[in-house]
Amino acid sequence: MAVQAQELIKSGDVARATELIGELRKALDAAGTQPEPQGTPQGTFRLDPAKAAVFERARSAWLATRRKVESDIGALQKELASSFDGHPKASDVEAGFASLAESVLNLLGEQLADALDNATKATDANDHAVLVHEARQTLQRYQDYIDGDPSVAALDANPFVPMAIQKTLSATLSVLSKTLA
Repeated sequence: MAVQAQELIKSGDVARATELIGELRKALDAAGTQPEPQGTPQGTFRLDPAKAAVFERARSAWLATRRKVESDIGALQKELASSFDGHPKASDVEAGFASLAESVLNLLGEQLADALDNATKATDANDHAVLVHEARQTLQRYQDYIDGDPSVAALDANPFVPMAIQKTLSATLSVLSKTLA
């Protein structure tokens, strides 16, 4: 649902995206922990399958968004290399861009996906809560970076390849934030 909502936001169908987010929230609210089956050691935590599926979809949505951003940055990198081919400063431009791209991709890494994966697999309720909190903090850190660092805006404003990295990331993070609320 999170991925579908993201696609709807990109296509401009905010009303349907909002509906999907509402459905996702209802699914999260309805999800809880399952009672311990007989034979399960006392204190063993099992995440409700519906809630686990929500976490898995959120993880997949983040990884898909990150791959798209990485692909967009790669396309820009190719275009820069082509545009500056033969220029005496081409290697400087390419090195500077590679450094910028690497810093953006490193700051928007897979920590969120890892935290969601770990929260899904947690066997202790306290560990699960800590990991969900960690995922929320990571998500907020990503959003703060996107909103405050000029690097992402500079990538979007490049004159070579039209990009909407900030919009794509913000839309995904907004949906994920509502999913984890």
